[in-house]
Amino acid sequence: MCVGAGFLLALSALMVRGALVPAVLTATAVATPRPVRGWTVVPLARVSGVGLRFHSGGNARNSRWVLWVWTDSGEPVAIKAAPPSRSAPPGQGKVLHSWTNYVPPLDWDYLAGGPSGTAAIAVNEAVLAAQGPDGLLARERRESDSSTAGDLQTAYWSPNGQIGPLVNVRGLGRT
Repeated sequence: MCVGAGFLLALSALMVRGALVPAVLTATAVATPRPVRGWTVVPLARVSGVGLRFHSGGNARNSRWVLWVWTDSGEPVAIKAAPPSRSAPPGQGKVLHSWTNYVPPLDWDYLAGGPSGTAAIAVNEAVLAAQGPDGLLARERRESDSSTAGDLQTAYWSPNGQIGPLVNVRGLGRT
């Protein structure tokens, strides 16, 4: 009994950390808490992309938008921010290619107004201030690059005003 209770207590502590510890943005870095302890820190000078990616998850209940930054090496780092509950205002139709290729209705302004969009815009502005208008982020914009997409990532949202489906992701053949 004690081992089971200890496990549940440890699991509860991880869930509390995940729910309560927010990401941090400074003038030189963006940091997001790791699940167990510590932080993943990305210097703003090394950011080559900032944006949201839609993970189709195979069904509507598991689908979600996630805020990511990409490093100069192309490594994506998920940044903890409250995800939007929808991709567009209620009533807009769904775009469905198949259960693995689901692309939600895409409304840039709607996503920009939510917590993840607001956080992405803040990170984007901080990176541009740190790197300048011709820096790595301005040149690469990996958030819209389908070659950086993970499994079941079907759409992107960029703080620079772009939004759209990710095409030809991992050979899924979307057009």
